[in-house]
Amino acid sequence: SRLYKKLVEEKKIAIGAGTNSGTPGVRYPNLFTLSATPRAPHTTGEVEAAIYEELERLKTEPPTPKELEKVITNIDAGLVRSLRSNSGLAGQLAYFQAVAGDWRYILKNRDAIAKVTGEDVMRVARAYFTKKNRTVATLVNVSPAGDEKGKALPISKEEGR
Repeated sequence: SRLYKKLVEEKKIAIGAGTNSGTPGVRYPNLFTLSATPRAPHTTGEVEAAIYEELERLKTEPPTPKELEKVITNIDAGLVRSLRSNSGLAGQLAYFQAVAGDWRYILKNRDAIAKVTGEDVMRVARAYFTKKNRTVATLVNVSPAGDEKGKALPISKEEGR
């Protein structure tokens, strides 16, 4: 994703970044979340500022057709992986029946996303990625030595992080 590429690969200020939507499900308004883990010695504030830059960029620079195609490819791959087994198929059908009220939504959702244009993404970003719609949470892992709040801690193999 753009966010991962910018924060992890280009700026190298995070060790991970991603997005999620779909909570609590299609029957209700959804929550869209963005998350990132700072790379030491960068702070959560630096990462947060970089996320805001990318959100603002999305309002003026639409995703390219190649980026949109990658989204559909990832959706299709995830769908195929989730349907590999009988239990996977049953789980997906039950999930969409419960969450969307129709097991067929598993395909309808994919088809609807395939119709999204770059202009659609910009329009929605302008409407929803605003300060008044924002809730920010910062999870800080403080070591026994009392590392500074908001500062990324080195990854420790002993602690399994």
